[in-house]
Amino acid sequence: KSSDEANCTGWLRYLFVREETEATLLIGQAVPRDWLKPGQHCGIEKTATWFGSTSVLYTGGDNEITCQLKGPTRNPPKEIRLRFRHPQEKLLAGVTVNGKPWKKFKGEWVTLPGDVGVATLQARYAR
Repeated sequence: KSSDEANCTGWLRYLFVREETEATLLIGQAVPRDWLKPGQHCGIEKTATWFGSTSVLYTGGDNEITCQLKGPTRNPPKEIRLRFRHPQEKLLAGVTVNGKPWKKFKGEWVTLPGDVGVATLQARYAR
């Protein structure tokens, strides 16, 4: 039925992007862990959010997951929270943002300023 088909697009979007509050944008909250296995790529491009257009691409690697983020610029949120769902449910051991060490992470989540713009994040895991 056509209403289910329309809803499917919205549900797929929510895997990657969701406005949690008027100040927080969640990225990757519900991406299936199997989609982040080594060699896998998944993401969404130019999706509309209340904050503006956003794109995200995850790439799974050995003991790491990389995320290419294009954060919203029209009406940036106060913060962006990215989730890195390791296939074996490992917690983050270290994170870099644009090649520089980043300390604002806990469990599977990384917190960024809402005006981060274009960023490359690398999430590392203990072996």
